[in-house]
Amino acid sequence: MKKILSLVLLAGLGLSSCKKWLDQPPTGALREDLFNTASDAQETLNSCYDALANLYDGRIQSISELLSDNLEQPNTNNDLRSVYARQTTFFNSTTNKVYQDLYTVIWRCNTLLDNIDAIADLSEAEKGRLIAEARFLRGFCHWSAVKLWAQPYGYTAGNTHAGVPIRDEAAADPLQRSSVKEVYDFVIEDLNFAHDNLPELNSVYATRYAAAGVLANVYFLMNDYSNAVSYCNEVINSGQFSLIPDFNRYPDISFDNNTISESVFGTVSKYYLLGSDTAQDRRCGTFVSYYNVNNGVAELMLSENFQNFINLNPADQRIPNWIASENNRGFLIKVTGSNLFSVPIIHLTELKLIRAEALGELGSDLSTAIQDLNDIRLRAYGPGSELPGSTTAEDIIASARIEYRIETIGEGKYVEQLRRRGTLGENVVIRDAPYDCPGMAIQFPNAESTVIGFELNPEGGCN
Repeated sequence: MKKILSLVLLAGLGLSSCKKWLDQPPTGALREDLFNTASDAQETLNSCYDALANLYDGRIQSISELLSDNLEQPNTNNDLRSVYARQTTFFNSTTNKVYQDLYTVIWRCNTLLDNIDAIADLSEAEKGRLIAEARFLRGFCHWSAVKLWAQPYGYTAGNTHAGVPIRDEAAADPLQRSSVKEVYDFVIEDLNFAHDNLPELNSVYATRYAAAGVLANVYFLMNDYSNAVSYCNEVINSGQFSLIPDFNRYPDISFDNNTISESVFGTVSKYYLLGSDTAQDRRCGTFVSYYNVNNGVAELMLSENFQNFINLNPADQRIPNWIASENNRGFLIKVTGSNLFSVPIIHLTELKLIRAEALGELGSDLSTAIQDLNDIRLRAYGPGSELPGSTTAEDIIASARIEYRIETIGEGKYVEQLRRRGTLGENVVIRDAPYDCPGMAIQFPNAESTVIGFELNPEGGCN
């Protein structure tokens, strides 16, 4: 376990290293002396953020991106190739570790929630904040899991299809999969509690706006456009966030600046002093290792499909800023311009595009939707690219989808939108296969298959 000096979303609390008991779920009862002080509780919460940062350094984003048509087959990594081929098995160590790490965060959050009443020196304000942050992270991780290990929301009429196990206490008991509806209900309950109890400002930890930003995404994937717009409005209209003027959402960090004005929720890398030396807490390593170009090749490279898509408008300034071409290969330099950067998970650009499409679907307040799109288009294409005030709802939706695919390249979000649109009845085909073919749901680790009655995902791919 890394020493906790600047964890994800941490602004220099300088806490001690994680306790060994946090490294894995317990096999028996927790010792009573594990939670004596407020520092114990804060350290446990920090370990939750720490584990999440190790997931969202490009690991989980890349797995999701490989299920879309944005990337070519991985260069050498066989685990990633099986994700791309939609043929994961319970022997895939890469996907297994992501799944296990998501539930590690959940287990640590539950450990805190189960024991927080035993801590005598916590003020009511501290206790409320800790509970809200733990429930935010717990809900977020269940949502992250159900999007990859299950078919999408809307796949069945009542969302009765199998989702993922819901863990709401720190226990290692074997569990069956809950339905997707049950998982989404649980996620929304946790996120709503977090939203109502988190502060608006909380350094670089989760805030009320972080919860609102995640809820906007959750409701959008549920095709609940009214709620999606409501939560987008809360973040966008808060005045706390602003669009970056250029295209570098992953800039070099410095001692004084390690976040961007767009970031609503994300992981934070940091420089710090270790004695007289400068050290770093690096939360972007998988992005760099997967997308870095070495001898004219990278592990993950852009598909011809995506390159043709973005090149439809040669005026797009994201092309020279985000993409490099060599020997008929496309490289995503968007996430490799620096070796040390923070990773926005929820950001203002995304929320503006979600709001624009949702308003188009609702057929209401189209002027706001057009302005959201023009904010993005003006930055991308320059003056004269703005949509006219007479733009129809249908064209707003189409434009929002175009910009969403380009703006979120590499972030693992586009395939979620394809699957959402498929549940609406659109004929969504991803690399010659239906959006809901069996291999689009990642296979569970072998450990889950030992649970009597546990329903594994079908294997065999999509073609």
